[in-house]
Amino acid sequence: MPIPQTLLDLGFREWVVAKRKSGETWLFPEVQPDKSHGRRSQIFGDRLRKPLKTLKLQDAREDIYAMRRTLSSKLMGLGIDTGTRQRILGHLEGKTIDRHYSDHGLLELKDMLDAVDYGIEVGNDRRFGFPIIVGNRTAMQSALDVEVALTDRREVSAVQLRDAETDEIVFEAAISGRKAPSAYPWNECSALDEKEVASQIITLRRQYSLTMPASEEATAAVEHLLFLVDDKPFYAPAAKHSVTKESEEIENAPVAAAEPVV
Repeated sequence: MPIPQTLLDLGFREWVVAKRKSGETWLFPEVQPDKSHGRRSQIFGDRLRKPLKTLKLQDAREDIYAMRRTLSSKLMGLGIDTGTRQRILGHLEGKTIDRHYSDHGLLELKDMLDAVDYGIEVGNDRRFGFPIIVGNRTAMQSALDVEVALTDRREVSAVQLRDAETDEIVFEAAISGRKAPSAYPWNECSALDEKEVASQIITLRRQYSLTMPASEEATAAVEHLLFLVDDKPFYAPAAKHSVTKESEEIENAPVAAAEPVV
């Protein structure tokens, strides 16, 4: 799978190589499942939420999956078509194609990942023997929370885009021909053609940062809705296919047989 350049600048590749040389299989061997935590991903999630809870900053939307939603929103803002976004994010539920990464087009996917600017500045500090994050230059952009209602077939039946700060509804609509909820907050949604709804969302993404629904199922439904009009291919700069001598030396270094699991 493609690794964002920011992680590489922070020494991720060297870390993986070091783990392999020491015979480790997992990148985080200290994270071990137990009776109450059967999955490593669950342990990561708990460790992320604990400091947020301690600082009274916990939010249902702020979890590991929220990082996927942020990436999806940023890719959308760059004009990357929905199909490619789905491929980068992976795990198309109920589909076989693109459920897993392959080598085909991998460098192009990395170019697209690197086009996403989180504003992270990587540098060095003499107190540490490795690169660290030294700052952030992200320009603040107004955010809209995307909320949707789904049909029994898991399709979008109604959508609302609300200002994340004021809760003001910037755009709302029900999709013609689909049964939308009649209760609040959907009772005042005007019916529009699904292509018009998709066009309005894509127009707003150029002005705001869109926060996708917390539900992965709802986010997937929005992505599929945008397929209707979001078909412009993203122009990615040519990927660097050359491998430096230094990289070759690291790659060819004797290591343990176990492959690290990311």
